[in-house]
Amino acid sequence: MRRRIILAVTIAAALFGDVAAPALAQSESAPAAPMKSKPKTLAGGTVTVKVINWRMADLVELQAAESGSANWKKVLGALKAGQWTTAKVPQGKNCHVDLRGKYADGQSADVSNVDICADKTVNLTN
Repeated sequence: MRRRIILAVTIAAALFGDVAAPALAQSESAPAAPMKSKPKTLAGGTVTVKVINWRMADLVELQAAESGSANWKKVLGALKAGQWTTAKVPQGKNCHVDLRGKYADGQSADVSNVDICADKTVNLTN
């Protein structure tokens, strides 16, 4: 009986060694493939939004800042009345930004707390 147990352990060790050795050799010879995951938008990234100028005056400049911040950044230059384009807007920590538009007629308009991740269209109106 003892001889059968030793024989069984020897066979199991031989089988395990045959299975594990090629797997080990394969992992040493080939680099591991990088894991794929969904890209994450990091805080401080940008969100592309569609900007439509519905005003009668041309837009001279559109600025954005994280809501409540005074760090304004130019995100768009001139945009004629009735036209649209896209702009990359810094998303900040929670996608809420303040926007400031300056127009050719000397007017300016501020909008606070716009969620650019939820609504990817900015309508500039009178």
